Amino acid sequence: MCIRDSMRSLAGDGSSAIKLGTQVLDARDRDLGTDAEDSLKAATALAGFHGGAGNFDESDALLKRVITITKKLHGEKARRTLRARWALAYSYDRQRKFQEAASILLDVMWISSETLGEGDKDTLGCQIGLGFIYEGQGDTRSAMRFFRKAAQVAREVLGPDDGGHWRIPVCSERD
Repeated sequence: MCIRDSMRSLAGDGSSAIKLGTQVLDARDRDLGTDAEDSLKAATALAGFHGGAGNFDESDALLKRVITITKKLHGEKARRTLRARWALAYSYDRQRKFQEAASILLDVMWISSETLGEGDKDTLGCQIGLGFIYEGQGDTRSAMRFFRKAAQVAREVLGPDDGGHWRIPVCSERD
């Protein structure tokens, strides 16, 4: 069970989860330091609680903190850094800040493709995420471009019988 799930099960509702998450993060920062992996995980979990409660300013500030520290510790192209940036893009998407979300996710996708490979789950996840961002803006043509690319690469990596994981049910081929 991850830190976020543990805190959620202990805390119950959203405000209790935020309170407990804040206490956990404060303790981790104090005892381990702000750049410790457990502190970064606690900050990411707390960002998720804040985002779930609609407290996007708090969520985004925590995610930016995680991005800054992971860049310093692991580099801009590390999977941990890319995932933190992806979380920030998701937060922006939820706030309907589509341009900011797409800009971050495009950059993350290119870096992921270059460093992790086109068939990596994070690269494919970025392509799908970009598809949903463009779909949210009403740009079905761009959305389909990303959905098709992700499905094509997934078929190449997983083979034609992937258990239906990479089907694109939301749009027809002519879109």
